[in-house]
Amino acid sequence: MNGTLYFSACEPTSGCELWKSDGTSDGTVLVKDINPGPEASEPDIPPLSVNGALLFGAFEPSTGAELWKTDGTPQGTVLFKDINPGPASGRAVVLATIGGTLLFRADDGTSGLELWKTDGTPEGTVLLKDINPGPGDSLPQSVVSIDGTFFFSAFEPTTGRELWKTDGTPEGTVLVKDIDPGPGDSVVTRGGRGHGVAGNGRIFFGAFEPTTGRELWTSDGTPEGTVLVADINPGPSDSDPRMFRIINGALFFSAFEPMTGIEPWILGSLSRRGNGTLEPGEECDDGNVSDGDCCSSACRFEPSGTPCPDDGNLCTADQCDGAGTCAHPAGLTRGCQPALSEEASLLLKDRKSGAKDRLEWTWTSSTATPKEDFGTPTTTSNYTLCVYGTEAGEPILELSATAPAGGACGTQPCWKERRRAFTYGGDKLTHDGLHSLLLRSGKQAGKGKIFVEGKGSTLRMPTLPLHTPITVQLKRSDGTSCWEATYSKARVSRAGLFKATSD
Repeated sequence: MNGTLYFSACEPTSGCELWKSDGTSDGTVLVKDINPGPEASEPDIPPLSVNGALLFGAFEPSTGAELWKTDGTPQGTVLFKDINPGPASGRAVVLATIGGTLLFRADDGTSGLELWKTDGTPEGTVLLKDINPGPGDSLPQSVVSIDGTFFFSAFEPTTGRELWKTDGTPEGTVLVKDIDPGPGDSVVTRGGRGHGVAGNGRIFFGAFEPTTGRELWTSDGTPEGTVLVADINPGPSDSDPRMFRIINGALFFSAFEPMTGIEPWILGSLSRRGNGTLEPGEECDDGNVSDGDCCSSACRFEPSGTPCPDDGNLCTADQCDGAGTCAHPAGLTRGCQPALSEEASLLLKDRKSGAKDRLEWTWTSSTATPKEDFGTPTTTSNYTLCVYGTEAGEPILELSATAPAGGACGTQPCWKERRRAFTYGGDKLTHDGLHSLLLRSGKQAGKGKIFVEGKGSTLRMPTLPLHTPITVQLKRSDGTSCWEATYSKARVSRAGLFKATSD
């Protein structure tokens, strides 16, 4: 630390104490004989630094094993805090630092050996969480730190010793996963620190599960992302992976396998997220590391209902199904202006000759319909008619047809603006078969009118008859305005023909 190595060394006259070295013989010296004479203070090495304080655990008879600090000088090496006051030991052992917080385990005499934290001041040194409530120990032991999160093992009676994590707050100190379900132990670390390694947003560590034994596991900090990497010694026997190191993007570790014994092993890629290949810890891999496409940047399924790429159809919703697929179910829009009662009609004709297929929808306003609600179809406002049926109580899209903004129909513009209305029409059919539209404003109920007509083989005519109720919505692409009518029953509904008047 700052060019100085701190370590524990044993010498007959002082016992095992805190030493330091600058790499030279003359610069290698005892810092302080904390437990004077030949008895040891057994300093917890190496010290960890937080906000200018270099902290470590050490034993002194009048205080027991408590938290000490040093600046590298005898006079600057002093008791930091007597957590379990008097000669009773606080059993302090430093574990890790995250941000401006040092984490350590200690026993205050009432809560057992639990996880504590400090900001480098005695008054900022407090119990973080009593994981095993009461005087029993949870005995936190370090696994590894990554991106402001400290992973550690801890004991709690109902789960045993398992993988936990903390962000330095009580509410952020939680069990990651009960790998060996029930009171059995899965994550058994040896000593105080460093029984895992972190790389590419994941941690790697050894854990026990009854059917595989103690093997190599990985975690992204979520229960579903905490998974077995490989059962190196197949079946319930252990491979007992240890001595984890990451070198040039590969994980090296030791492991046991009956045919070879304990040998070095390598995991060639810690994670190749976004390579299109499903790997341990991934729920999906769609070949990229972007969010918003139903497979997140962490290669996890995005929650059901999360918006995903638009399919370009105003009649559908664009949302993840929770299993990695961007689905486009029928998407009814809420808040459309309804038609005046019994003043909207729907006609669908499906003829053997597709050239004679026909669509007509008329709508009359139930309230005032300002012209500005129609936007500017002459330049930017596309219009799509959506016909929704019902199947098993759920809406399904039966037909959609779009009249694009602008465009030329022969030598004339397709859209024309009038004083109170916009009209679309000409000899040219849209690619969906629409032929003509009328969007007329009105200052009161019954005065606003919409008429949509389509014909020909390019209409995507549904199979008739349709199951009621039917909902028809006309939607504008560049605004929230839409107009609708609902049909609870049909006047005619048979093969090839559907006629209905709105509710």
